[in-house]
Amino acid sequence: MTNENRKRVRGWILQFLADQPVGADGLRAQLTPERLQQDLFAAAQEVSLDEVRAECGYLAGKCLVQMERFSGRAGQLLGGTRTGVRITSAGIDVRDGTTREPGVDLGVFATV
Repeated sequence: MTNENRKRVRGWILQFLADQPVGADGLRAQLTPERLQQDLFAAAQEVSLDEVRAECGYLAGKCLVQMERFSGRAGQLLGGTRTGVRITSAGIDVRDGTTREPGVDLGVFATV
């Protein structure tokens, strides 16, 4: 994957996470890397699961998303221990264009 594609995939990930509903705790719902891969594929972005995880890790390193391993009842419903990815307020700011992150290309989602 080229550097430009990585930036674009990161923008799509932020968009998908920002579209999740806000729960009673005030946080947006999580998506698994597997679900993000499916959503990326539907958006014509062919990305391996390892690449999705790597880009989520990049975004987490920039504090734009949080990654959380969960098990227990939630994990059992999803087939075992899984990782959830949730956008942070800093990620929302990047997605909304309030702040810029050079490693993220929002493409069609960018506000001018």
